[in-house]
Amino acid sequence: RVFLRREGIRNHVTVSIGVAVFPDDALNKKEIIDASDKAMYAAKQKRNCLVSFHSISGRKSGGDSV
Repeated sequence: RVFLRREGIRNHVTVSIGVAVFPDDALNKKEIIDASDKAMYAAKQKRNCLVSFHSISGRKSGGDSV
């Protein structure tokens, strides 16, 4: 969608969200933040992907895209 069309400015806005699950992906606060950050950057690399499940720790199977 066009953002700020009335002002004559054309921008395209997208969102990438990283999600990590406790305790599957991390065991403490620092690990959960790091895992969700890595998941966000993995989502950014998969452009135009509606939902991306990415396992950080390898404790659960992942990497599937929907």
